[in-house]
Amino acid sequence: MMEARTSFRQSKIFAVAGGKGGVGKSVLAASMGMGLAMLHKQVTLIDADFGGANLHRILGMENIRRSNVQFLRRKVHCLEELAISHPRFNHLKLIRGMNGYLGAANLPYSQKLKMIRHIFRLPADYVILDLGGGTNYHVLDFFCAADAGIVVVTPDPLSILEAYHFIKQAFFRKLTQTFKNQDKVSEIIQHYAHEESHNRHANVNNMMTEIRLTNAALADKIQDFQKRFRPKLLVNHLRKPGEENECMAVMEAAKELLLIDVEYWGAVHDDSTVYDSVKASQPFISYNSKSRASRDLATIIITKMLKKTHLPHHEPKDITKHSNAKQEKICSVHCLYWETCEFKRGGYPCDLLHL
Repeated sequence: MMEARTSFRQSKIFAVAGGKGGVGKSVLAASMGMGLAMLHKQVTLIDADFGGANLHRILGMENIRRSNVQFLRRKVHCLEELAISHPRFNHLKLIRGMNGYLGAANLPYSQKLKMIRHIFRLPADYVILDLGGGTNYHVLDFFCAADAGIVVVTPDPLSILEAYHFIKQAFFRKLTQTFKNQDKVSEIIQHYAHEESHNRHANVNNMMTEIRLTNAALADKIQDFQKRFRPKLLVNHLRKPGEENECMAVMEAAKELLLIDVEYWGAVHDDSTVYDSVKASQPFISYNSKSRASRDLATIIITKMLKKTHLPHHEPKDITKHSNAKQEKICSVHCLYWETCEFKRGGYPCDLLHL
């Protein structure tokens, strides 16, 4: 199930999750989608928080009546039919989640597989899944099916702990699905998957020792799997210097106990603009693109999601001499991103279409 790629595949899929609720993943997911859309990328946001959907409110799209429940009830044949364009930014579409639907958090396995297949077929450059909190199988399976799984954490000690627990559960969920029906090896994996995190002896290094004694060839394949499993860590609500380093404990624990590398994506500072934007039913990146949180997230979008790291540098020139100066977004010292931008192109059109 986890590798359900098809010939219809068009988009890059990101899944945004958190070990616990209240870390701001839905607000971040909305602004990630909006930021990409503002850069003229075709984006589909999917509210996959079954039973607790709120993306439509954050985006100011509360009038949408149809949700993914119509797809699950077979009222529509294709998930794409439920994608509604944003009223102001037509590059952004939303597939609304469901609220108050009995059994929403207990999708049959076949329905989950079907939904994942249809997500892969969506005609978009980027698809962003806003997942629910916790570590139930639905959350883990959507997270593991994505091209990149993003774990949102705050400097709160409980959030840091739960972020590690989430990564551990996602790792073992995908590991068991990938190497199921392997007799003795599957039993070893299941044993370690159900051990509590505080048991220091129940680490993946010990698991691999047991597996290698049982099946050396399969142990090599599992090591390759570990190298490919690279969740992303994004710190939210950063307030004080040093808090970012505290969150790095998630990465250190994953390396030591799970033998996997967690990629650090950056931090978004705590910002009153974010709270104001939620009240205004608008993603913070479009509500106030000059805010600290917007600048932080814009950097993550450009360098991590779009992977723009090798644009050519040009010497500044007089922008008044550029024939398309009135039509193009021209790079200059007046850009609100000038101080931190790594891709200065003074006097030339901005390839990144900065916000």
